[in-house]
Amino acid sequence: MDRDTGEAGEVHTSYDRERDGSLTAAIVEAVAALNGGHPTDMEPLGTAIDPGALEQLVFSLGRSSREGRVGFTFDGCRVTVTSDGAVTVRLEPATPDQVTTEAEFEAALARLVREAEANGVGVDGGWACQGGSLPTWGIEIYEVEE
Repeated sequence: MDRDTGEAGEVHTSYDRERDGSLTAAIVEAVAALNGGHPTDMEPLGTAIDPGALEQLVFSLGRSSREGRVGFTFDGCRVTVTSDGAVTVRLEPATPDQVTTEAEFEAALARLVREAEANGVGVDGGWACQGGSLPTWGIEIYEVEE
C-alpha cells in the first residue's frame, strides 16, 4: 500500500487487493494516520459501513469497465474509495450538532488540536470560549508527557 499526505487534512492511499490484502485495514490505517492516532484506538470500521460489503463492491467495480466510487464518513473523516483502488481520507470539520456525547466531544477536540498544529497554529495556553447564552468557559491546553 502506497500512502502519501496530500494537502493539510488529507491522506491518499493506493490500494491493490492482491498486493495489500484488506481494504478495511488500508482505510483504518489511513484514518489513523490522518487523525494522529492508532488504529486500535478507533471505533471499528463496521460502525460506519459494512466492511465485507465495501470490499465486495470495490472489487466488483474494479473488475468492470465502469468507473465508480464509494464515500462514507468514519471517525471524523470523509473516506472515498474509487474503483481503481485510490483511497482518499479527508478531515471533516466538526459541527456543533454532531457532538452529542463526551466521547464525540473529546474526539472533535483532539482532531481540532491536531489540525491546528499541522497548520502551524499554536495551541498551547489558555483560551476563553463564549457564545450567545452559553456560559464562558476557560480552556487550558498543554502538552502532557506520557
